[in-house]
Amino acid sequence: MSVRMPWDRAFAALALLAAVYGVVRLSEISIHLGGGGDWVLDGPAAFYFVALAAATAWGALLAWTPGTNPDSGRGLVLAGLAGLAWGGAASVLDLSLSAMLWSAGWILAAASVGQGGGPERLEAAVKTQGLGAAAGITLLLAAALLVGLAGTTHLLEAGSLLGARSDSSVLALSAVRILLAGLALAGAWAPFHYWAPDGLGSATRPAALVLAVAAPLAASLALARTLYAFEPALDALAVNWRGGLLAVSFLTAAVAGSVALVQRDAARLTAYLTVAQSAEILPSLCARPGDAGPWIQAAAVHTLSVAPLWLALGAWSAAGRPTDFTRLAGKGRAHPVTAAVWLAALALAAGFPGGPRFLWRPQLAALGGDPMAWTLCLLVAGLLPWAATARLARVLFLEGPEPEGARVAPARSTAAWGFALCALALAWAAWLAWSGAHAPGGAWAGLLPGG
Repeated sequence: MSVRMPWDRAFAALALLAAVYGVVRLSEISIHLGGGGDWVLDGPAAFYFVALAAATAWGALLAWTPGTNPDSGRGLVLAGLAGLAWGGAASVLDLSLSAMLWSAGWILAAASVGQGGGPERLEAAVKTQGLGAAAGITLLLAAALLVGLAGTTHLLEAGSLLGARSDSSVLALSAVRILLAGLALAGAWAPFHYWAPDGLGSATRPAALVLAVAAPLAASLALARTLYAFEPALDALAVNWRGGLLAVSFLTAAVAGSVALVQRDAARLTAYLTVAQSAEILPSLCARPGDAGPWIQAAAVHTLSVAPLWLALGAWSAAGRPTDFTRLAGKGRAHPVTAAVWLAALALAAGFPGGPRFLWRPQLAALGGDPMAWTLCLLVAGLLPWAATARLARVLFLEGPEPEGARVAPARSTAAWGFALCALALAWAAWLAWSGAHAPGGAWAGLLPGG
């Protein structure tokens, strides 16, 4: 018996997204990183919550698609609450309060991963919580060092005081490095990415979609505020922080992209590709300190690239089809249309011409101060996901026995909503890329707060 799509809930999710987006657009919030008070609701924070609302709305539509795991709703709510906590942590300038919000977010994220039970999910939830606790402890340690050095945990105050004290340069650098290590754990950047493959690959698809969008955006926004606050001190200490971002971005893209090539399950492959693609947010932080415009555009590109990946994977799972390569072999010949939509989502996320990521990369390479080095990094970030996409295409269409006509099951109508949603997200991403990649007043400007 077919189950109809609950359109009332779908419209409620879309209305929530529209309301949040309208409030941000009408508020005329500046796109520059804020610097006043302990709580900053500026353009980057506003855009983060818009991206979180979009991911949650897409996840809600996927969770209400008939055939989806019945525990997806609870997992989605918990993932959305984790995203709210992480957004608050990235918007708070007091590091001690930020560490507590990060820790609360990790508890909610681990609970969302464990929804549905089973040994695999419970193990992934324990790993997610363990590494999340490590991230929270690391941030608290950085806060303790800042109190000892500057007498405050406020980022802006600590940054200005550390820049004026050359007698504590070693401890100041140690505090900054510990802080960056904690944020790298949160953003799943190599070599601190170990929670993401298990957590995202094992969680229900709607929850994974929200976490894949929220975690790297919140971590990169918190890192942007940290660099903004400590930039005078880092310059006084002659620290090449842009070179450090290049190293982390290159290592993340190379490690995650390489490991994705040897995966034997499409869900883990998608999780590793998500980690690799999060590395392309970091170049946007090399822009002029305080200018959040490049980060907002990079965050929009990441959201529009990653969301269709998890929508397509969730729709494929909702249709009752396997994701491990042993049983997945040849399924593309039996379901050519849905397999093509899935591969299109992977290709556009990897940087197929016409997608937002492809058109945004030349601008990213010019932001970091060393275009040649960043071009090499972005080539690695593009070629390895391309190779992983080609491998999945080979499994779907070139491997396995030929499907017999009598055994080919008709495509389930229960998954049609998920694939239609993925196709709409892909079309929207392509339109935004072509309309606004080269024109300041184009479609990208409509995504900016107050634009």
